[in-house]
Amino acid sequence: MFPTSAFRIFSSQTTLTAAYVYFVRNIVYDVSMTTKERLFAAAKNIYERDGLDALTIRAVGRKAGMSAMAIYRHFPDKNALIDALTRDGFDAWEAIVRKIDCDDPILWLKRAVASYADFALTDPHRFDAAFLLPASPAQTFPMKIETGRFSIVKCIIAQIEKAQTQGRLLDESPMQITLMISALAQGLVSMHRAGRVGSDEQFCASYQVAMDRLLTSFMKGPALYRNTNKTKNGK
Repeated sequence: MFPTSAFRIFSSQTTLTAAYVYFVRNIVYDVSMTTKERLFAAAKNIYERDGLDALTIRAVGRKAGMSAMAIYRHFPDKNALIDALTRDGFDAWEAIVRKIDCDDPILWLKRAVASYADFALTDPHRFDAAFLLPASPAQTFPMKIETGRFSIVKCIIAQIEKAQTQGRLLDESPMQITLMISALAQGLVSMHRAGRVGSDEQFCASYQVAMDRLLTSFMKGPALYRNTNKTKNGK
């Protein structure tokens, strides 16, 4: 018997209509899915279960129960599949960052970098897709920041510029500051993935200290003094 969770039951006055679902190699496809969505679901399942090397057009076709011709209309090659996975990862990351509700730009930045580490720990497959899969030229940082997934970079730059306007950060290139924050954050996550930073708890503690010190290095004047005192007092 099919699991009841796989069905969406629609009721009218006298009839019940069950939506069809497709069960293909442990993937459940809802009838409302488009062909492209079914193919992406298959690609995502293969990537998360078996890794990037196993992700091929032929494997996706087998998983989705479709012909190669049907796949090529939506994903002409493996790079197109990777781009789709990357977009999905960035969409997840962007949704997290856009939920940060804070008027203080420094605090906003701290919450953003903390969310980055949390994303890596709680949703590792999408994190990897967003930040560790091979990037196409259109995804190269810092290019293409005006639209799409790199609108998050614009958000970070805007917070840095706001803090600079308030006289709290050094007058350095906001893009360079963003790049340094991103490089340290991703580097620390990569070290943790390689087993170089101990447990998740040890990683989180080391990550917070490193990111706080980096942000402090960009501060100036009274802002730097206040932040240093907060650190000493454990606040």
